[in-house]
Amino acid sequence: MKKNKFWITAIAACALTLTSCGGAKSVVKQMNGEWNIEEINGKPLVVTDGQRPFIGFNAQEGRVYGYGGCNRLMAGYDAKTGELDFSKMGSTMMAGPNMDMERDVLNALGQARGFVMGKGGKASLEDANGKRVVTLSRRFEAMDFTALAGDWRIVSVNGKPVASTSESVPMLSFNVKDMRLGGTTGCNRLMGQLAQEPGNPQSISFPQTATTRMACPDMSLEQDIVAALEEVRSFGKLPNGNVALFTAGSMMAFELSPMR
Repeated sequence: MKKNKFWITAIAACALTLTSCGGAKSVVKQMNGEWNIEEINGKPLVVTDGQRPFIGFNAQEGRVYGYGGCNRLMAGYDAKTGELDFSKMGSTMMAGPNMDMERDVLNALGQARGFVMGKGGKASLEDANGKRVVTLSRRFEAMDFTALAGDWRIVSVNGKPVASTSESVPMLSFNVKDMRLGGTTGCNRLMGQLAQEPGNPQSISFPQTATTRMACPDMSLEQDIVAALEEVRSFGKLPNGNVALFTAGSMMAFELSPMR
């Protein structure tokens, strides 16, 4: 009788351990990737200038990264259990117009101790008492490289809206078959190549980009577009159906909408 009781207890303990481990693995898998910060302590995070703050989890490296509104963020986490503690999160030290928003973001992240997956691409970070301190939404989805084929209007460059007129529509054109880049800056024509890293289907870059040499009254947008193209390293589909091109540091260099 005692022997049977021992085995029942042992089996129950093993089952509990497996459930716990399985749950931790599930949470780590769910949180992996990049998330927009939508709310802080139940209040919508309104972004009127620049890019929306986000946080990313790299389960393979146990690394957290992101953007607070002015600065890049970095921290670590336990990629085996999914346990969080951002009280010592680091950041770059640049000054910017959204310092108050970034302070709120950092304060809220500093309270986070757990991740809870919701529905419809939503999730939340909770404090030690189970209170929701940050509401998240998936930043983008993976998409096939061939889906980039065609013409795309430039909606924004580095978070700055790009205006189009009846005479000038800044756009990028991707020929994925011949791996060629085309388009216009609103002043000059763009041309170049498309490239991908072997084994990385979400990668993209634009080597040997060039433009025609026409002079225009305002060359600043063209300069921004050409400089941003040099920084692009990956792409993804945004929740609104547009496409984003990201830098190596996961900042959104371009938002593009399909031209019909």
